[in-house]
Amino acid sequence: MRSTARKHGNWAVISLGILVVVFGLAVFRIAGTYAIYSQTFDEAYHIACGMEWLSQGTYTYEVQHPPLVRIGVALGPYLLGIRSYGNRDPEVEGNAVLNNSGQYFRVLTAARLGNLIFFALSCACLAIWAWRQYGPLTAVFSTLLFTILPPILAHAGLATTDLGCTAGVTLALLGALTWIEKPDFWRTVAFGLVLGVAFLMKFLVIFFVGVCAVAAFLLMALRRGKAKPIRPAVALRPLHLALAVLACLLVLWAGYRFRVTRFAERPGVQALLAEMSPARLRFAKPLAEIPLPLTEFVRGLNMVWDHNSGGHPSFLFGHYSRRGWWYFFPVVLGVKTPVAFLLLALIGAGMMLRLPLETWWPKAAPVFFAAAMLLSVLPSHINLGVRHILPIYAPLALCGGYALARGAGYFKDGKRLLPAAAVILLLLACAESASAHHDYLPWFNVLAGDHPERVLVDSDLDWGQDLHRLSERLSARNVPELAIAYFGAADLSRSGLPPYHAALPFQKTTGWVAVSVRLLMLQRARDGSFAWLANYRPVEWVGKSIWLYYVDE
Repeated sequence: MRSTARKHGNWAVISLGILVVVFGLAVFRIAGTYAIYSQTFDEAYHIACGMEWLSQGTYTYEVQHPPLVRIGVALGPYLLGIRSYGNRDPEVEGNAVLNNSGQYFRVLTAARLGNLIFFALSCACLAIWAWRQYGPLTAVFSTLLFTILPPILAHAGLATTDLGCTAGVTLALLGALTWIEKPDFWRTVAFGLVLGVAFLMKFLVIFFVGVCAVAAFLLMALRRGKAKPIRPAVALRPLHLALAVLACLLVLWAGYRFRVTRFAERPGVQALLAEMSPARLRFAKPLAEIPLPLTEFVRGLNMVWDHNSGGHPSFLFGHYSRRGWWYFFPVVLGVKTPVAFLLLALIGAGMMLRLPLETWWPKAAPVFFAAAMLLSVLPSHINLGVRHILPIYAPLALCGGYALARGAGYFKDGKRLLPAAAVILLLLACAESASAHHDYLPWFNVLAGDHPERVLVDSDLDWGQDLHRLSERLSARNVPELAIAYFGAADLSRSGLPPYHAALPFQKTTGWVAVSVRLLMLQRARDGSFAWLANYRPVEWVGKSIWLYYVDE
């Protein structure tokens, strides 16, 4: 018996060591992108908002995202001694921070390092979840699969909020699973604190956790009658639930620096009050003067709702839409995820669903969580790319890791077919990941073909990341002058370009012309922009997102 315990202890230590190595290799790969990519479109905004919170104690630039991840990405520049410049435009402010003292890549790297906090949190929560439910071998395989995914590596290397969303959802789901096991007083309070932290990462966390909660109740309902039912949350004492909600709200309020705001201070409220009749104004004005907490949080949720209602310019299969397509995200997952990973996830999901019904909760929970996330985004009108469904990769990695671990078990039993298939798929997934070679952001699998720009653009292919590469290539070619149409928020005047002027969408220009692929594809599909370039072949593809032309007179 002691020998068995010692053996299990040794295997646990080995598994922990492998997990550390897997995480370290992923961080090494992520860091390799820092000196390659210029800032992407959103990074200046997020850095500016986080820097305002840190150095000014306010959060006013843009509240469509909660502050926690933005604080994380602004922390590095803040520790370098940089402070807010006070510009009214967050794009100008973010560029001022990035170009501080002419150390652009040093400041940008410091900002991107902050996102490794949320990458580490995602990996840790995933490993703990897998270890507790399925054992150390599944934890190793699940974490390995998660850390070789090009979309995860890409967004972990940027100063943006999307990887933070993944961390928030995984943290909240792990907290929920732990709480449901034993919903006593202290676990209830801890669960409330965890939810508060998760909700401060991105508003999408609230949405995804909500749909996963619906899936969890469905699983519990299926389990009921087959075994002793799990005590539902509503059966807890009201005091416990109240404390969980209070703990969550307290953390959220702390994230906004315990700020108390009157509705009268919100944009547009004064104009609304001015339009009211004197009778209504007598009641409305005193209410608007009442100080309330978390008004920025509520306003941010409202902005997300309005954004989805109004839609966003999107591109898919050569077509433009502002309302999106119901099949956008299934297509995105199909072409932006390693094919071998998808096959492993499907095999693992099938294995989980073949378990006895009474063990579906919580063993088969990853299958239901992934399905709930995917179904929930089908009606979305904000079709911007895989980054908006990034949290689905955590439960999919659990399914794939489960398949690999079960394959190892079959090998012990003398069966060879499934283990061989599992090893082949794992090697293929690693090979697909290696093929990205630092260009994780614009990577597509073989299903996208040789021209992925005909399938997707925007943040899946062109997020403004190749401006530095363009500067280097123009210098190598000794280009004297340039016409440029660039999709991005970087300050072109400080990007090392030769003398340049804007390339206009409907006016032909001669000489060297550089155009972002997003502008070529999405705007051409929308209104025929840059149609005059259709008769020319690019001299060079700079990175994956900028096409360089030479137009002869």
